[in-house]
Amino acid sequence: MSRQVDRMAEPADKKKMRLVVASCSRTGTLGLHEALEMLGYTPYHMIDLMLKGRKPHIKAFTEGILAHNNRFSGIKRYETPDLDRWIGSFDAC
Repeated sequence: MSRQVDRMAEPADKKKMRLVVASCSRTGTLGLHEALEMLGYTPYHMIDLMLKGRKPHIKAFTEGILAHNNRFSGIKRYETPDLDRWIGSFDAC
């Protein structure tokens, strides 16, 4: 079974992840996203999926959750190289 993440191209400008913010929605994450952009970061936020037309990212996100939580799905879990392909062009998420 071909995974969505396998169909994504390797990022041309792969960056090292410098910051990870794990927070619930409605807790100021969008404001933090905008502040990080002002500071020169390239943040990855759910707004990127929903409003900026990144349909392959939405599919990869749901596929990754399914692969991780349902061992009978037949989808191989995402590993570090897969995540690098998916969000490697961002340095904060």
